[in-house]
Amino acid sequence: MLKSIERIKPEDEFFSNPDEIFWLIGTAYSNTHVHYLIFLSEDGNERRYRVSDVYPYFYLKEPESSSVDILEHIAYEGMSKYVREVVPVMKLNPTTGNDEKLHKIIARSPINVSNRYKPKTALSSIFSSENLFNNHVSYFHIILNEKGFIMGMPYTFKNGKPAPYMDGINKVSSDYEKVFARMDKEDLSMGTLNMEMIHAAMPDFSKMIAVIDIEIKANMGESMDAELAEVPITSISVTYKDNDENIETIVFVLNDEALENKPTSLREKFNDGSFITYEFNDERTLLEASISFINSLNQKIVLTYNGDSFDIPYISRRLELYSLNLGVKGYKLSDAGQFSRWYKKWDGKYLVDLYQYFQNNNIRTGAYLSEYENLKLDTIAEIILGKQKYQYEGRIEDMGMAELAFYNAKDTQLTFDLATHDDNFPSFILFFIMRFGNLTLENANRKGVTAWWSGYEYRHLDKLGYYHPNDSMVERGTEHSLKGGTVLNETQGLHYNVDVFDFSSLYPTMVIEHNICYSTMNCSHEECLENKYVVQNKEIHICTKRRGFIPSALSFLRNARIEIYKPKSEHSRYYAQLSQFVKIFMNACFGAMANQGFAFMSLLAAMTITQTGRDSLFTLTELIKEEGGEVIYGDSIMGTEAVVVRFADDEPPMILSIQELWDMAHEKGYQIVYRADGKEQLVVQGLRVWDGKGWNRVYKLIRHFTIKTIYRTATGKGAVDTTEDHSLVDDEGHEFKPEHISSRGKEPVSSQFILPSKRLSYTDDISATLLLFLFSMCGTASGTYTGYPSQRTVALHFSPKIKDIAQKLWWEAKPAAAAFGAKHKLYSTKKEKLVIKFSNHTQLWAFVRRNLYIKNQKIKPLPSVLSLPEHYLETIYGMLKDYYYNFDEKTKQDRWTIKSSSEMVLFTALANRFKEEMTVVPQPKGKIYQIKRTSDMKRRATVSITRILPDYVYDMETEDGTFMAGNILCHNTDSVFVIGANEDAHKRISEKMGIEVENEGHWEMMLQYMKKNYILINENKKKVKGLRGKKKDVPKFIRKVFADTIEVLNPNMDKKEILDLFINAVIDGKTKLRSGDFEIDDLRRVQTLSKDIHPSDSFGNKCGCGQCYRANTPIVTATKNIMEDLEAAGKDPLFIRSFGRKGVIIEYVRVKDTWKHVANLTKGDIDIDYYEDVFHKVFTQLTEPLGYDLVEYLKSMNQSSLNEWFD
Repeated sequence: MLKSIERIKPEDEFFSNPDEIFWLIGTAYSNTHVHYLIFLSEDGNERRYRVSDVYPYFYLKEPESSSVDILEHIAYEGMSKYVREVVPVMKLNPTTGNDEKLHKIIARSPINVSNRYKPKTALSSIFSSENLFNNHVSYFHIILNEKGFIMGMPYTFKNGKPAPYMDGINKVSSDYEKVFARMDKEDLSMGTLNMEMIHAAMPDFSKMIAVIDIEIKANMGESMDAELAEVPITSISVTYKDNDENIETIVFVLNDEALENKPTSLREKFNDGSFITYEFNDERTLLEASISFINSLNQKIVLTYNGDSFDIPYISRRLELYSLNLGVKGYKLSDAGQFSRWYKKWDGKYLVDLYQYFQNNNIRTGAYLSEYENLKLDTIAEIILGKQKYQYEGRIEDMGMAELAFYNAKDTQLTFDLATHDDNFPSFILFFIMRFGNLTLENANRKGVTAWWSGYEYRHLDKLGYYHPNDSMVERGTEHSLKGGTVLNETQGLHYNVDVFDFSSLYPTMVIEHNICYSTMNCSHEECLENKYVVQNKEIHICTKRRGFIPSALSFLRNARIEIYKPKSEHSRYYAQLSQFVKIFMNACFGAMANQGFAFMSLLAAMTITQTGRDSLFTLTELIKEEGGEVIYGDSIMGTEAVVVRFADDEPPMILSIQELWDMAHEKGYQIVYRADGKEQLVVQGLRVWDGKGWNRVYKLIRHFTIKTIYRTATGKGAVDTTEDHSLVDDEGHEFKPEHISSRGKEPVSSQFILPSKRLSYTDDISATLLLFLFSMCGTASGTYTGYPSQRTVALHFSPKIKDIAQKLWWEAKPAAAAFGAKHKLYSTKKEKLVIKFSNHTQLWAFVRRNLYIKNQKIKPLPSVLSLPEHYLETIYGMLKDYYYNFDEKTKQDRWTIKSSSEMVLFTALANRFKEEMTVVPQPKGKIYQIKRTSDMKRRATVSITRILPDYVYDMETEDGTFMAGNILCHNTDSVFVIGANEDAHKRISEKMGIEVENEGHWEMMLQYMKKNYILINENKKKVKGLRGKKKDVPKFIRKVFADTIEVLNPNMDKKEILDLFINAVIDGKTKLRSGDFEIDDLRRVQTLSKDIHPSDSFGNKCGCGQCYRANTPIVTATKNIMEDLEAAGKDPLFIRSFGRKGVIIEYVRVKDTWKHVANLTKGDIDIDYYEDVFHKVFTQLTEPLGYDLVEYLKSMNQSSLNEWFD
């Protein structure tokens, strides 16, 4: 987070305000092809300017053809009605800089340009793609660039026409003399434009926004899902600035009679004078009054926190219920009736969701240093503002009117403060994104770096007279060819004098210094051939004659930041904010260049950036060591290694390679983020990975390209291929590298996966699972799969040695195939193969593809087979044993040869289940796994170098830093801390390397548990990241003990004092639990059902629809217990089922052997042992870095010692 610096407002520094300034914030496009630009003033006045004489177009390079020839070709294709004009023009080639003759084809409508809209009406579809240019540019950007308008810039209106407001720019131009002197003559115009965008007046965002938030009353059994919007809105709060610039909060709330709650006896307690309350008898009147009031406000920007997903669609649904047409449209139904959460509209208003702003990864890391771990309003407000939401006692639905209004008002006030914190810093960032990316306000808030840099480059090239390069001119590469950078990590323990170094300007510097750009890679100039680079074992060259477009832009921004913004930021908040934005925008260029969504994407350029960055980082690391700092490298595993995962607690476990897991997560909709360090990552939700003891939460999947040495580590229970620096874990929890197995006698923890005790019981589930298993195993070692969808036939082939078992499984799977309408024919071939041939297979084929295929690659073997009942698993194990078996003639021993890590993990898990001791035999020269009986082997851990090949490697960021890969426990690392570096080391390193290295903070003490799990401590400040005691799923009672303990920590304490503090806290907390000194509500979990709970044959059984919970997770168990209690009480079945619907809030605690709703429970019902165990898990993360196992330490304390503690 930025330091708090007294700000000198930009208007005080440079500007004298005219009567009224308008900022360009959006566009409107009518069906009559009339385009309007929307301008908004701070006072809420809106002006719309109609744009005329600008039409969509693209360029065609056919030098031998005349305009008449081209028009004749268009007429021949029957598309004359879609073209306005064909005009010859001269444009510059972006790679050579030479003038070239093109034809500008001017269309009648945007849909007549690009075939991404309607191919049958697209003029570009009738020409060769190699000769087309600018056909990817939106009409929106054409209008802005043709007319010279820039989104987010200030304008004044003269005679009804907008004119740029540039008053005061000349006062800062002298600061840029040195920066301009370094620029090429051609780039000066863009440098001047950048200066104008940077220093043009910014609006006072606080005057332009109205912050809203809603509360609803969801009683037991009622859903909170915005798609359904079933329960009434009970309160709507609005916070805004009035005409006198006073912050006002108005709350529209149902009265106590309408809420059906007892009025609070402490009504005055919730009347602090910070808001005005209007009470209503019913929801319809409340909605009509509140929305009409919001519509009447001068503030045209409606700002929410998570309003895109909840508040706006919820309001829209409730208005629709009462047939109130007040301009709010928060959802759209597709032709198929599906709900779209991304369609948001409020007539006369513009929507900004602050949640989207904080979710943006570049803003999160660049502006806030990733300080917030989740996107909850409470978390972010506490970190940035030092404030929290109103911490109510009890439940929202039980609040009286006065307390509900207070709670709602505090939420909008908190959101308003976040939106305007640090002198409107969020709007400062958003308006700069608008300007540099030429994006509307709503799109700047929602879109990522590819949109930022695409908009910037469109304007850049258009202004300088270049046409845009197409795919044939840019070596884009493929998504599998990007090589990543070097990673630095953290070390567990107690550390003192820790500096956090930021190397974030490394890649922009590489772009500038090496002239890396989409327009400079492998240019056609002979004299540039000597400027060689070796990238991914391929020789390339970079242009030395012409400056690349992106290096030119970055050079200006870097020089201006170093020479102007940073020196002035110490005394001016304006320049501090400006420096921060420029840093964010510069770092975003790499992520854009490596992203297929970027119009000028070039993975060859991106690979060159990471290659030069790697070389520089090795030198940088040595310099850090010279300065007394400690650096440890990171780690990765091969994509072929198997992991056991599940995407939800109620889903069966899956065994698949980590590369297949990456593809599956991507296909589920998780977006790839291209980080500034050259790595790709997927931030996932709900994913768990097996770590040998239980299910470990996965936060991110990470991959990058490497040419490091690959080591194969093998134990008797598994094998894994990792990079040379990967951290394995021994049985004491210590990390070590693969090479230490031979040099130090280390052995990693390894174990087979333990099959779940909960198995499939529903017949249809079993049949469908077996059907998919047969399909998944074909195409591996066990059989062949052939499919001819066009001929409506599909066939499965099984070899003679397994055909009997395959046929046995087929009879169990047959009902599922029949349910999909498929017909089959079963027969044996002359070679004794079993063939199952299907016809009428359309639904069957769709089912198979949906469950087995990821990017046309089959996942094998079928992951969910692990949840089949015991006798099916025994049959499958026998099938696998029969096929993998081949006798070792040399040793006269049984052995099984397996070709994939996934199959090896499944085979060893089944062997372990059926009490057969098997050992994985190391096979260093290939991907084959040999398995023998343990009795035939002298088992020991081994390590060997398998290959040195360029390839993708993968990693997981998990809750405790570990995961099982190939049955071997691995540890992941991916961050940097410098410990013990000399004073001002970063400055000296910057001078030696010519790379900007920043010290983002010095901490006197650091308690490091695992990667991303630590406490940083200074005398008056503490930062806790990743530790379990901070997480919301930990009971409030334990979270408070944890927070109170951390608050006492100070850097002057020694190791013994810190340990005593932690032990005292645990003993005191456990004593309160045992003595009943707690409130039940402080132990409860509050969760919302994310799926339905459907009854079927008997109460609570799964129905097999695929849309409901499939396992008895704590929330499911608690809900079923509620439903069973209601059934026993004779309640109506429809009422009972309502408790099992998606969106219902369930509050529950752990009681003996199960989970129960908090209602009607006593303290004697609580499972104290369970909550003591949670205490141990929370505080173990604090004691382990000190070298103590908490549970063992407590056991070692005898009774007299305990008495001393209590005394």
